[in-house]
Amino acid sequence: MKLDALPAFDAHGLEPLVSAYPYSDYRHYRTLPKEVQIRILVSEIERAAEQGRLLALRGGDQVIGLVTLSHLPWDSSIFGLPMAKIGHLIAGPAQGARSRMLDRLLDGLIELARTEGIKHLSTRVDCADVEAIQCLERWGFQLMECLVTYVFRPNRDILPSIKTLYHVRPYTPADREALLAISERMYAHHQSRFSVDPSLPPAGVEKFYREWLKNACRARWQTTS
Repeated sequence: MKLDALPAFDAHGLEPLVSAYPYSDYRHYRTLPKEVQIRILVSEIERAAEQGRLLALRGGDQVIGLVTLSHLPWDSSIFGLPMAKIGHLIAGPAQGARSRMLDRLLDGLIELARTEGIKHLSTRVDCADVEAIQCLERWGFQLMECLVTYVFRPNRDILPSIKTLYHVRPYTPADREALLAISERMYAHHQSRFSVDPSLPPAGVEKFYREWLKNACRARWQTTS
């Protein structure tokens, strides 16, 4: 197996690997046809290739695995250290060899992160992908939180009648200070993947949610890890 940086023009040929990947982030979005899910995932990988942060694992002339690195400038500014995430960690379904493929991909990715000065690296992995979970543990990654995805289909699912206690209306600038006060109380003792991460400063955790809400009030959304 050979690990290389994959040029952007080569990323267009990744559909066979992506279409066979059973742990796509979009696999539970049943309103999206499978071909649309594949197209979205391939487009994300192509963007990583354009930035020179896609490593491909080859078996002969075939791409059998890939991993991408994405810098997190906003997170880095909040916590005061260079942060990035593994955007995609995909290994083909080669029988008996997938764990070795994942190890090889992570080896190359972590070395790439080191050369770019990254001090904090995170990723998300499907809870059903036990091989990837075990591989990440071998490389020193620690579980920080579990996410649950809820899907609601407005055209098919009917909400039951509920008792209305409050009036819901659009945000106005006059609400800002009250929202910030609520946020400070809500997140003072909130356990998140940031608060349980021993490598992140506690002051940064408090600042993270405060700055996120300020941006939300300005309708400016930040992409985080």
